[in-house]
Amino acid sequence: MRAVSRLGINSLWGRRSRTLLLTAAVALATALVAALSCATSSLNAGMAFRVAESVGAADIRVRHVTKARFGEDALEIVRGFEGVELAVPRTTEPVRIRKSPDSEPVVAVLEATDPRLAAIVAPLVPDQGRQVERDGEIVLDRDTADRIAVTLGDTVYVGDGAKQLPLRLVGLEKKKQIEILDKPAGRATLTDTRAASGYPSTLHEILVTVSRGADPRAVSDALGVALPEELMSRTSERVTSGISEMQSANKVSLLLTSILAYVASGFIVLTGMTTSVLERQRELAILRCLGATRWQLAGAQFIVGGSLGGLGALFGVPLGILLGWVVTLLFPERLPAGLVVSVSGLTYAALGAMASGLVGAAWPAWNASRTRPLEAMRRHAGGVTTRAVVIAGVLGLLGVGTQLVVVGTADDSLTLFWRYATIGIPAMFLGYFLLGVPLTLGLARFVAPALGSLLRLPKGLLGGSVAGAPFRNGFTAGALMVGLALMVSIWTSGNALVNQWLGAIKFPDAFVNGLFVDIDEEMRTRVEALDFVGDGNTCAITIIKVGSNSAFGIPGFREVKTNFIAFEIERFFRMTKLEWIAGDPETAIPMLEAGTGVLVAQEFLEHREGFGVGSMFPITHRGETREFEVVGAISSPGLDIVNKYFDFEE
Repeated sequence: MRAVSRLGINSLWGRRSRTLLLTAAVALATALVAALSCATSSLNAGMAFRVAESVGAADIRVRHVTKARFGEDALEIVRGFEGVELAVPRTTEPVRIRKSPDSEPVVAVLEATDPRLAAIVAPLVPDQGRQVERDGEIVLDRDTADRIAVTLGDTVYVGDGAKQLPLRLVGLEKKKQIEILDKPAGRATLTDTRAASGYPSTLHEILVTVSRGADPRAVSDALGVALPEELMSRTSERVTSGISEMQSANKVSLLLTSILAYVASGFIVLTGMTTSVLERQRELAILRCLGATRWQLAGAQFIVGGSLGGLGALFGVPLGILLGWVVTLLFPERLPAGLVVSVSGLTYAALGAMASGLVGAAWPAWNASRTRPLEAMRRHAGGVTTRAVVIAGVLGLLGVGTQLVVVGTADDSLTLFWRYATIGIPAMFLGYFLLGVPLTLGLARFVAPALGSLLRLPKGLLGGSVAGAPFRNGFTAGALMVGLALMVSIWTSGNALVNQWLGAIKFPDAFVNGLFVDIDEEMRTRVEALDFVGDGNTCAITIIKVGSNSAFGIPGFREVKTNFIAFEIERFFRMTKLEWIAGDPETAIPMLEAGTGVLVAQEFLEHREGFGVGSMFPITHRGETREFEVVGAISSPGLDIVNKYFDFEE
């Protein structure tokens, strides 16, 4: 083993310039993978942070169909349900808050959860101070704190009479950006909120996270069946926004990009080490004559490859982390969670670097072990045979053809994906690398003469130097091709993020609401006259509370009213992206424009028997009943976010 190590070290040290170049190639490939790993982790964390900041991190929400209070027995059902990892009780209660026991109160809505679990499903960080951690503490909206003239560390009094509690103010929250009404708000523990409000054992909502690997939609559907009829289970805005799918897609994209980067670096190592073996044929022959075995020569090449991979990992991983950090500095608004270092991603990057060095050394090791002393002693140089070039071209065509067959014969998208990821991509890139050999030789014969004349080089010099080493030059060209493919892949992933995830949360940028006056066309014209709005970029919306003959309430007892939203069809669909649970826009939009159709939320079809797309929906308003046809069931991450603050469902 000592002799093998000496041979490997001698090979590395004897060609220091080449060693540095090959190490740099592996290090840059490793840095790319490490940087992408950190950037992907930071991007996923940033996406999760943005969604959690707006709507929480729960996968499922359980609540009463009318948003009324319900008992804690439902919490035990949810916590014992298969697929549920965590269930967090939540309630919102109106209370009076004062600076002192006898001062003028301010009515506020307290949101209460278990503080030990709230950080997981509702990780909201106050603008100042900290979140509630135990009983006796409260976080207030800034406006509420200003109105009662308190600041961090002060004691506020919550509730009336015997229910009044002194709570210490530990945090201040900024006003929500899209809050339509000035509702004073605060956060406290479940125990304190119940004691101050007088509702000791009721809830308004249960926030649920599912177990790792479980499908939130499937768990939500099954949970809805197990719960009492008056309770409903629905996937949260975090799920409907598609963030989980986008994070998984980012991880798959990172995996494929890593494979491409290491394929390229492996071929670069292969090219450099093969050249070294060919140049040292006579030296290897002398070693064989002195007693070196075939395995010692092969082992020396593996030591060289492993050393190149190890050095590449040593320098590439820190460089990748640095690049990832620079990206977070350049785009802080897109990466709000800052730099997130993925330990597993960096481990894979380092192992990939080692693997590329060892795989790249495999052919040189086999070639070195086949060295015959007498033949190597007499051979100064040997050209590449036409047969070798033809074989490389045929194998390259087979690789590309394999990829085409894999794509063309898949029966469904899932099969296509896994075939393409496991067979198609390796075969395709191996094929393109091998095709680089005959293509490079062809370019040397047909393009090199004209290029040599343009550069005023001696006739045949450029073409002869390229044609003399078609494998080396062809593999180098293949590595450059993979670099271009990586840039295309990264660009595609970025566009996918913008179009598939950010594009999914599409709703109006601002809302103009007439709390005490009606908004007429004159007001609308004044809004559209603003430079940042423009003509035609507004959509009129009216919310009216109407009754239904059979859709809501308890048949035979009472029927409740619900909010219906009327809007301008063309402008609304241009501003808002909807997810169609049932029906389709091609059929629904004409009926909506004709005034004969109605859209319902996905929960309506789930919890109201006898209704579906095509059913007639009776609406009673001001004593007049009119029937509309249900033309679709919709959901929208953007509307879900708006509804969280606007309370459209109430």
